[in-house]
Order: sequence, then C-alpha cells, then structure tokens
Amino acid sequence: MQTLTSNDVVVLFTSISIMLLASRIFAEVGKKFKLPVVMGEMIMGILLGPTLIGKLCPDFFTHFFPISGNVAISMNAITQMSVVMLLFVAGMEVQLPVVLKQGRLALYTSITSMIIPFSIGFWLAWYNPALFV
Repeated sequence: MQTLTSNDVVVLFTSISIMLLASRIFAEVGKKFKLPVVMGEMIMGILLGPTLIGKLCPDFFTHFFPISGNVAISMNAITQMSVVMLLFVAGMEVQLPVVLKQGRLALYTSITSMIIPFSIGFWLAWYNPALFV
C-alpha cells in the first residue's frame, strides 16, 4: 500500500482548499443573482474543472488536480464520499408530506425531468456519434 508523501499531502490540501474557497465564492455570487447556492457551486465545478481551467491553465490544473497517482486516488475517495453525503443530506431534507400533497405535479415533474434530458442525450448520440468520441 502506497502512502502520501508530504508533497502529496500539500497538493491534496491545497486542491481541497481551492475547491472549497472557489465554491463558497461562487455560492455567494450566485446568491446575488438570486440563484440557489448549489447552482453557484455547480458553475464553479464546471469552471474549475477541465472545461475551463484545464484548457486555459493546463499546468495549474494537472498540478493541483492530477489524473493519476496518490493524490488522484485520495481526491477520488474524498469526492465519492462527498457525493454519498450530498445524496444523504438531500434525502433527509425531502419533506415527504409536501411531496405527497403535491401528488401529480411532483410525479409529472420528476418523470419529465428524467425523460427530457435522457431523450435529448440519446438522440444527440444517435444522430451525432462523432460528438461523443
């Protein structure tokens, strides 16, 4: 079993600090535009990921968010636990009586929010497979 070197620990903590600080900043900016906090955090994830920072500053991106190695394995474990905790908290905050009270509207909203994106993605991939290679 490999262990993290002191340099790996510094990179890992710096990466986590960058993500937390940037997500907090974007959450606050999102509040100014009357967006939910999670929207600001999701926008930050897109911008901080390989989509923008990875293209504009590839050296910075690969240093703080490596694809392989001990830091990548540790970061992957932390993000997997974070996703599980996010889903757990989201499930805890669902107010079942409110959902049941809304009945059909909740059912239509949940079904539509799955069918429309799935259909668009399927048809895009079906008619334009070169986009996904």
